Amino acid sequence: MRFMRFGSKVLDVKELTPTVKHLRFSTPEDFIYNPGQFISLLLDVEGKEVRKPYSIASAPHPGFVELCVKLVEGGVGSTFLHNLKTGDDVKFIGPMGMFKVVNTSVPITFICTGTGIAPFRAMIPQLLKEGHTNVRLFLGFRFEEEILYTHEFKELAKQYEGFEFHFCVSRPHGTYRGETGRVQPLVEKHSKDYEGDFYLCGLFDMIKETGAFLSSKGVDKKHIRFERYD
Repeated sequence: MRFMRFGSKVLDVKELTPTVKHLRFSTPEDFIYNPGQFISLLLDVEGKEVRKPYSIASAPHPGFVELCVKLVEGGVGSTFLHNLKTGDDVKFIGPMGMFKVVNTSVPITFICTGTGIAPFRAMIPQLLKEGHTNVRLFLGFRFEEEILYTHEFKELAKQYEGFEFHFCVSRPHGTYRGETGRVQPLVEKHSKDYEGDFYLCGLFDMIKETGAFLSSKGVDKKHIRFERYD
């Protein structure tokens, strides 16, 4: 699959949380990608081209891609993206990356925290649409105001019997009454077995801890795939 440089326009901007925006960008008619891949924002910084990669957060659809972007203090790419308005022009290169579902004949479990949900928001609807019947998602957040896309996954769980969805908040406050704690205990609580393949996405510490947890449950490393966000 080839990648391309292309100009794009901002089609829509939504503020999901105080620090996370969901953005839709136009794409060329011949732009094709696999769920799980990323595109890189192209920026001119003091006369030098700078690339900032972002996972595509939407299943393949002609004419657009969506990104889920957390504002990082001092982050050149995230600051630029958070300042965009509908109609603004941007430049990208992509698609790139090898983070994709490799075996659809086994149970598939996705585990992530925060904006690590982005590639899974692309992968999961595609899998379910194609008829995969054993898909689970475990999603962790720090605070309830950081919760992302849970309404979408709840609807998918109602629509598809083969999809199971759980999320938790590690530092709850206010009126939150859902599941609490870290994502690894959430997986343990709702897992009868550890069959199939596991896909992880998040920061390094989360990847390391979750990988160690799965290994302790007898999951071979060849069945654990991950995408780091730092």
